Amino acid sequence: MSPLLPYCLVGLVVVLVPGLAIGAVARQRGWRLFSLAPWISVSVIACAAIVADWVGLAWGWLPVVALAIIAGGAVWLICRFAVAGGRPKAVGRRQATGQGGGISGAEGDRMAATSGASSAGRPSAFDGGIAHSDGRVDITPSSPSRHRRNPWLWGAWLITATFGTVEWLRLIGPADSISQTYDAIFHLSALRWIIDSGNGSSLTFSAGLVSDQSFFYPAAFHDLTTLIAQLLGSTNVVYACNACVWLMMAVIWPLGIFALIDALLPALSRTGLLAAAIIISGSAGLPLLMLSWGVLYPNCLAFILLPAGLALVARLLGLNAGSAILGDRAVFNAANPKASLDGTAVDPTVSPLSTAIIFKAPTPPAHSLGITTTDGPIGSNDTAAAQVLARSGTLVDGLFLVIGLPGLFLAHPSGLLALIAISSPLLLVWAWRGLWRNWVGRQIIDRRRLWISGSLLIAFVIIWLFARTGEARPPINSWEASVGEFLLAAPGQLQPAWLLGALIITGLYWLVRRRQYHFLLGPVMVLLILWLAASAMPAGDWRDLLTIGFYDDAIRLGALSTVILLPVAVIGVEASLERLRQTLARRGITSWQAAIDLAVLLVLFIGIAMSSALNAAIEQGRWSYAIAADSPLLDSDEYALIMQLDEQIPTTAVVAVDPWNGSSLAYPLAGVPTSSHMVDFASEADQAINADQGLIQFRLRYAASDPAVCAALDRTGVSYALSFGYREVHEGQHPAPGFDQLSSAEGFVEVDRVGQAALYRIDAC
Repeated sequence: MSPLLPYCLVGLVVVLVPGLAIGAVARQRGWRLFSLAPWISVSVIACAAIVADWVGLAWGWLPVVALAIIAGGAVWLICRFAVAGGRPKAVGRRQATGQGGGISGAEGDRMAATSGASSAGRPSAFDGGIAHSDGRVDITPSSPSRHRRNPWLWGAWLITATFGTVEWLRLIGPADSISQTYDAIFHLSALRWIIDSGNGSSLTFSAGLVSDQSFFYPAAFHDLTTLIAQLLGSTNVVYACNACVWLMMAVIWPLGIFALIDALLPALSRTGLLAAAIIISGSAGLPLLMLSWGVLYPNCLAFILLPAGLALVARLLGLNAGSAILGDRAVFNAANPKASLDGTAVDPTVSPLSTAIIFKAPTPPAHSLGITTTDGPIGSNDTAAAQVLARSGTLVDGLFLVIGLPGLFLAHPSGLLALIAISSPLLLVWAWRGLWRNWVGRQIIDRRRLWISGSLLIAFVIIWLFARTGEARPPINSWEASVGEFLLAAPGQLQPAWLLGALIITGLYWLVRRRQYHFLLGPVMVLLILWLAASAMPAGDWRDLLTIGFYDDAIRLGALSTVILLPVAVIGVEASLERLRQTLARRGITSWQAAIDLAVLLVLFIGIAMSSALNAAIEQGRWSYAIAADSPLLDSDEYALIMQLDEQIPTTAVVAVDPWNGSSLAYPLAGVPTSSHMVDFASEADQAINADQGLIQFRLRYAASDPAVCAALDRTGVSYALSFGYREVHEGQHPAPGFDQLSSAEGFVEVDRVGQAALYRIDAC
C-alpha cells in the first residue's frame, strides 16, 4: 500500500466534511452540496487558523470544528428567519411538485437542492419552499431534468478525478518526491514551521520562520496540508504536501470546474458532460502548470477554488446559457411555456423568479410556472411558494459566496482579483439586462439593481488599484505568439493542444453567433487582455495597472485563462453537435445519433486526453519532482545526507545552511533547525534585516579568526554546517563565501559525507 493513501483519505475528509456539514444546515443536497464543499471547507480551515492564533489555541482540528459549528449555526439562523421573514404565513399544507413546464434550470435546481421536508412532516430550520401553518417552510419538488442530470454530473466528475489521479501519480512519482523548484524551499519549511510552532495564522506564522517581523502571507494551502499531517500524528510534510497535490488535481479542481459548467450550461447534454470530463482531464494549463512551475501551491489552490465562486456569482446574477432570452423578453404561458414575445421558441432553462422577487419586477403567476400541489394547481394568487423558493435560493448562494471569499483570499489574494476580473463583465451584463427589461416593459428604472452593480464595480476598481505586489516579471512573448498560445491552450510556451485549441476557437465562434452565450464574451475578453498584457506588453505603468496583482506573470495568467476557456471548449462541442443533429434530422437521418456521440467522445479521448501536449507537460512536471543525481535543488546525495542527519547531530543543534543550494531543506525533511529557511533572506543586501544570518552567509569559514562570527553563531545556536557545493536552484548565482572549502577551514570537522555533500561540526568557537 502506498504510504500516501492514509494522507489522501484524511485529506478527503478535511476538504469535504466542514463544507458538507455547513451546506447540509442550509438544506443543500446532492451534487450541488458536494461540488461546493471544498469552497466552504478551505475557507473555514484558513479562517480557523487565524482565530486560533487570536484566542491562543494551538493549530489543529479543534479550531476547525469550533468555527464550523459557529458558521453552521449562523447559516441556520439566517436561513430560518431571513427566508420566512421570521413569521411564515400559512398557505395551506400542500407539497409543490413540478409538472410539464414546471420550474427548471436555476430555480428548479434550487428547488431540488434545497428540498428537505419529509412526508413525515418533521420540523426543519429551512426547507426553502411552502410556508405552513405550523411555522415550517417546506419544498418537496420533483425536478425530473435535475434528477436525470445529476448522475451524469457525478459520472463526469469521477472520470475527471480518475484522470487527475493518474496524472498525479505520473507527476509525483515516488511518494517522497519533492518539488525541485525555488518556492518549494519556503513552502516545505513553512509546513514544518506551522506544525512545530502551532501557529497557522496567515497574519503571524511568518514570525520566526523568515525574520523576527511577522507579515501577511496567504497560508490556506499550508493550513490544509498541516491539518492532514496533524490528524495522522505525523510530521512528514512531504507526504502531506503530495497528498494535498492529489486533492487539488483530483478533487477540488474537478468539483469546482463542473460546478461552474453546471451553472453556466444548465441544459448541457449527457454527451456534453462526458466531453467536458475529457476536455478538463486533457488540459495542461490548470492545475498542472501551477504545480510544476514555481512551485505555486497557494496560487494553484486559489485558482482551482475560483470556479466554484464564479458558479455562485453566475447563479446569483441569473446568468447562464438559458437566461439570455428568458431574462429579457419571455412571457410565461401555461399553454405554450416556450413562447416568447417575438414568437421564437426558447429553452426555458431558467425562470426569472429571483430577479422578479428580489428586484421588484412583476412576479409570474405560479400556475404559469407549472407548479401543482396535492390539492391541484396553485392559483394565480398563490405566489408565496414561488417567492420563498426564489428568495431561499438566492440567499443560500449569497451565503455560500460570502463564506468562501475569505478562503479564496487566504489561498492567494490573486484569486480574489481573478474573481473580480471575471465577475465585472458579468455584473455589467446583469445591470444592462435590468435596464433593457425596464425599457422594453416601460417600467420604472430598477434603481436597486443600479445601486448594487454600481457600488460593486466601484469597490472592484478600488481593490484592483490597491492590490499590488512587490515583484514584476518581464514579458515572455510577441503579440502574435501570445494570441496563439491563448487560443491553443498552450500558456507559458507549452506544446500546442491542437484539438483542444480547435474546440476553443469553435466555442468562441458560437459565443459570437448565439445570443444565449453572449454573456461569456466579457470574461473571455478580460482574460485575453490580462494574458496579452503579461505575455507581450512592454514593461510600464499600463502593464502594471493590469497585471501587477498577478506579479506581471504570464504563467499565472495563462493558467487562469483555463477557468473560462474550458467551458468555452465545451460549448464548442455541444453547439456543434446540436447543429449536426439538426442537419441530420432535416435529412431524415435520426438513427445514428448514439454512434455519432460515441465517435465524438472517442476522438476527444484520443486527441485530447492522450495528446502529446498533455504528456509533455506531465513529463516536464515530473522532472521537476524527481530526486536524481542532477536535480536542480536537492540531488540524491544531498537528500541521502539530510535523511540521516538525526543520527549525526544532537536534537537541539542548529545547522548553518545556504538555502540557495537546497541545504535548508534539512529543516522540513529531517526536522533539523537551520540558520535560514528562505532564499530571499540569504543575500548580502539582507544583512541589515538579519545581521547574524549575513555573517554566517559571508564569513562562516573565518570563525576561528573572526570573533564577530563566533558571536553570531552563539546567538543563533549554530554548531554544525552543511556544504552542498555551488549549484543553485534555477541555475542562479548568489555567492556564499562563508561556505567555501570548509574541509580546509580551521575549526571545521567533517562528520558525514555522501558524495559531494558534507556535514561539518564547528569547533572554531
